[in-house]
Amino acid sequence: MIQYAKIKEIGKVITGKTPSTENEENFGGVFPFITPSDISTFDERYVVQTERTISSKGYRYLKSNLLPMNAICFVCIGSTIGKICLTNKPSFTNQQINALIVNENYDAQYVFYLLRYVKGYFQQIGAGTGSGKGIVNKSTFEKSRISIEKDLFIQKKIASILSAYDELIENNNKRIKILEQMAENLYKEWFVRFRFPGYETAEFENGIPKEWGIRRLDEVSKLSAGGDVPKDFSLVQSKEYPIPIYSNGMANDGLYGYCKKPTRTAQSITISARGTVGFVCLRSQPYMPIVRLVSIEPKNESVDVFYLYYYFKENSIEGYGTSQQQITIPYLSKKKILIPSIKLIEKFGIYTAKLFDKINVLKEKSQNLIKQRDLLLPRLMSGKLEV
Repeated sequence: MIQYAKIKEIGKVITGKTPSTENEENFGGVFPFITPSDISTFDERYVVQTERTISSKGYRYLKSNLLPMNAICFVCIGSTIGKICLTNKPSFTNQQINALIVNENYDAQYVFYLLRYVKGYFQQIGAGTGSGKGIVNKSTFEKSRISIEKDLFIQKKIASILSAYDELIENNNKRIKILEQMAENLYKEWFVRFRFPGYETAEFENGIPKEWGIRRLDEVSKLSAGGDVPKDFSLVQSKEYPIPIYSNGMANDGLYGYCKKPTRTAQSITISARGTVGFVCLRSQPYMPIVRLVSIEPKNESVDVFYLYYYFKENSIEGYGTSQQQITIPYLSKKKILIPSIKLIEKFGIYTAKLFDKINVLKEKSQNLIKQRDLLLPRLMSGKLEV
């Protein structure tokens, strides 16, 4: 039976808190410290790793805010209202997150999916605060009434159907990380530790093999800045709008929306020029880069896209400027990078391309699973589909 209930009737709401950042002893422990940026997409179930953790000293300051496993963390401020995840171990959050610890009458997984389903409602009321920055405070969050299935058995059945999709997606993500790590390990072995094929007999000069060299980035690649946001675009991918639009940002690799036509069709990498300065992504499919993003495309056989990708992951680019760090094309063009022998670059490219072919297949499978799950979500939550 579906009824209405206030959030505070479903469980206990805890708003996170940040310990003093001036005292480094508050951080670096066993407790995850979840912030909105740690929840990379609107589709994530568990946050496996957080940028910061809380120490035993920080725990003593925050112990009243400790969340148990399977607490629901819901972002309630800023442009990412509605990002949501579950804790997979005792954790803390910052003040931008309202966490819900459900009581014995509700299944945490079911409530997690329900809040994902109604996130648009909270985005709407958050945007209507008139404060200039979207916010759903604890009081508003607690008093919000949502339509919810009261039968615990049915809750668990619904959650089991939806979580089956997420488990498959999570398994794919684990396999993707292993494949990415294999490529990164090979890069480090050959181009950082210099243990490449034939290294035993190679001659070195000034710390690098004689056949290798140092070149300016603009000598071996084409650099271009992202353009303006297209006038006609969609936040949702569809047959009419199939091309991803990327800006700077780490969340979901900077995905901004979708458009009709790409402005980049060749494989390339992108580097965030502002905000998350230096954050690098590999772009294998046609896409459109927009403001605060620089695209880098190999222009001769001296380098390939996979080498550039791992080079900039290993050698992060620092920005310049006093008020706000930034990267410009003239600044980036002058950067000098290590260029191995063409034969070695070719071998690395062939090996890595095979790994990324597998990665792209897994990503496509996950996207299909997400679409199937999201088609089921409203039907299950509204009671239109019996379980």
